[in-house]
Amino acid sequence: MELSIAAEIQASMLPYKFPAFPHRTEFEIYATMLPAKEIGGDFYDFFLIDDENLAIVIADISGKGIPAAMYMSITKTLIKNNARSGKSPGEVFETVNNTLCENNDTGMFVTAFMAYYNTISGTLLFSNAGHNPPFLKKKGKSYEIIKIDPCLVLGCMEDIAYNEEVINLESGDAIYLYTDGITEAMNKSRELFTTERLHKTLCKLNEHKPKDLINEVKHEIDRFVDGEEQADDITMLSLAINHFTEPKPKEIILEAGVEYLGEVLSFIGTELKRHNCPLVLQNNINLAVEEVFINIVNYAYPESKGKAKISIFIEEDAVIRFEDSGLPYNPIEQEEPDLNISPEDREIGGFGVFLVKQLMDKVEYERVDDKNILIITKKIKNLQ
Repeated sequence: MELSIAAEIQASMLPYKFPAFPHRTEFEIYATMLPAKEIGGDFYDFFLIDDENLAIVIADISGKGIPAAMYMSITKTLIKNNARSGKSPGEVFETVNNTLCENNDTGMFVTAFMAYYNTISGTLLFSNAGHNPPFLKKKGKSYEIIKIDPCLVLGCMEDIAYNEEVINLESGDAIYLYTDGITEAMNKSRELFTTERLHKTLCKLNEHKPKDLINEVKHEIDRFVDGEEQADDITMLSLAINHFTEPKPKEIILEAGVEYLGEVLSFIGTELKRHNCPLVLQNNINLAVEEVFINIVNYAYPESKGKAKISIFIEEDAVIRFEDSGLPYNPIEQEEPDLNISPEDREIGGFGVFLVKQLMDKVEYERVDDKNILIITKKIKNLQ
């Protein structure tokens, strides 16, 4: 009875409602975990980190029974919490590994694979902690193993660095994750299902959608074992790419007060970092953003309080748009400061706008519907 309850609790911890994201048509995902006993040590997970990034995870805990299930619960929670805190897959594994190593008297460990799929760019950023390498199918081609060098398993040794790799996915591509309960499934003749047989099975199911693919792989395993008792958990996850997400600007609305400058810079900095903007350009853009926002604070609402809306859109260029409903003020029209005059003799004002023009590739202003709109642009990609 207690094992049955534990099995129900464990099953409820894994995503089990499909379609998992009915409102998202860019991808399809399906997964299943079939424990060898009442409760298992494998797990899978998937969740949106934000509107653009989907995290997928598959893992295999050493051992069986209730201890493995408890270790699974801890590991799954640690991975998800760290991913949602802004860490990359490798950083997640580094943190989780050190946590699992603390007081690990049982000697248990975890093999795991984790990836972030960006629905706008199509990039798949991943890290492998001693797990079976996934299979990848490119559009119009057959499944092939992703050739990667796995790092050490989680929970074995502290302060391990976990490498990250990136591949680009396109519409029509698919990725398949699994645990060794599949490749090590055994029939009555003591033959293993093997990675080679799994590969051939996947190639036969080349155009199947995730749910049908996983169900057919399971049927193939059942036919192979021919009634032999399942010795290990069987876990699979399949992700198929339909199309990319149309990129949208991110925006923030706040009071035009100097005390909110830190929030503005954090918002812009997070987006620049997420798009792998070079550090020197991040610093230049943040400096320009600071000057523009302080200008709004100083000139837009001299006798009252008001709002400022700041949006950022990033592809090859970072385009940052500032909007306020304050007094008409076009900073571009300001005369550029005479740099030949000493700072003590120079008139106050103008230098901040001059600095923004020097730091950015383009600075544009317009007055629309009683609003000041300033747009600054900087190329951040394909600079070679």
